[in-house]
Amino acid sequence: MHPRRLRLRTAALLVAALLKAAAGEAKIVFTGYGNFQMTAHQSTRIHGDAPALAAFKLTETSAKARGFALDSVGLFATTNLKENLDFLVDFTYRKIGSTTGETRIQYAFLEHTPRPDWRYRIGKITLPFGYYNQKRFYSFQRVELSAPIFQSAILGLPISDVGATLQKRFESKAGRVEADVYAVNGYGATPADSKKFRSATLPGAISLASNLVPSNNNENIALGGRLGLARIAGRDLEAGGSYYGGAWEGGGTSKLFQMANGHVHAGVGGLDFLAEYLHLDVLADPGFAAAVGDSHWTTDGYFMTASYPLWQVRGMPLIPFVSSEGYVTRGVHGGGGQERLQGYRAGLCLLPLENIRVKLEYGYLKYVLPLVGLGDLKLDSHSALLAMTLAF
Repeated sequence: MHPRRLRLRTAALLVAALLKAAAGEAKIVFTGYGNFQMTAHQSTRIHGDAPALAAFKLTETSAKARGFALDSVGLFATTNLKENLDFLVDFTYRKIGSTTGETRIQYAFLEHTPRPDWRYRIGKITLPFGYYNQKRFYSFQRVELSAPIFQSAILGLPISDVGATLQKRFESKAGRVEADVYAVNGYGATPADSKKFRSATLPGAISLASNLVPSNNNENIALGGRLGLARIAGRDLEAGGSYYGGAWEGGGTSKLFQMANGHVHAGVGGLDFLAEYLHLDVLADPGFAAAVGDSHWTTDGYFMTASYPLWQVRGMPLIPFVSSEGYVTRGVHGGGGQERLQGYRAGLCLLPLENIRVKLEYGYLKYVLPLVGLGDLKLDSHSALLAMTLAF
């Protein structure tokens, strides 16, 4: 079945389930958000070595953009089926004009909480991987305007998949220990080529989100978990580590995709600081070997963001923020160049009301994609963005 038809069918079934619950005794609670964005200025330059440009029939170009966009509108629905048993779903609409170009079900799961320290989820779940994926993905959850480019463009944010997860919490002298384990379908091959995990194209190189499909594309299940310590010393401090592992193509673990993440979050005295480290390890991928010269490749990088409410404008908090990220992908055995991404952003967030955020951000991005024997393709981008996010 065509993916778009499958998404529409799934959405219709979920709506039908909610309507059925509404007809009975279950009560449905609806909330949502909208994110309106203006590109005040954006300039993008594609350049690089002549052979690399010629391979993709490109010439050195510069482009500018400006305009308004209804970036996304989301609707959350929650219904309590019985004591400690809930169903939660998120419908998100993107690329909105005269029609909606993209409809996503970010999550749709049954949640059972038999005790305050135990929680089970079954359905399409957001993976407990790192901090940002579950706690900062939505625009109304964060002060900064843009999400980290590498994670949002390559892994896809949120990372959500069909499966099940279990969380156990318990208190210790150091803080609250949170342990999550999960089993999901996992990342598969690219939709365009079942023998490749990632393609060496620009801008196609920066996309793995489409590798997560509605059903498992091989006989393997991906497994993972997260172990974290929250409320350290009774304060808003958290640290943790996460792991994901699963074969991206059938035939066992000879074509394994692994991810590791470490995160630190601190919200102390008004300062909010978040840093995450990410490591990817991919085996037997001929697709990105065209870039890094090796079918076994790894990515290492970080992102960080910090904000602090320095000022008041007529009683409204005005919060400056900064963020940066940097990633490098290389072949384990050498033989090619290095994919590199570096980005910086800075801006202001005004809170006119508790549920409204107005954001202004300047960003710079530099991206380099190597091609074996051809040199590098390069992309440089400057942007000035304005956004208003509201939650209801």
